[in-house]
Amino acid sequence: MFGAATAGVSGREQGIASGMASTARQVGGAVGLAVLVGLAGLGERASASATVDGMRTGLLAATAGIALTAVVALGFPRRAGR
Repeated sequence: MFGAATAGVSGREQGIASGMASTARQVGGAVGLAVLVGLAGLGERASASATVDGMRTGLLAATAGIALTAVVALGFPRRAGR
């Protein structure tokens, strides 16, 4: 990821580009986890069955996000020589 983030960036700005990629990764992970926990906590909380259903919803949402990311990544053009 960091190689892609710093590709085409001048040598003077490599650290800034890498730092931005690292920050985006950290914030994205925190926001993603918060969304999944929020999805898992939807609905009633009175029974173990409701908790399992919420976890299933969160897991399905994560799986859908991973699949969507893979489809988008496969749509990017490949560089010549790779």
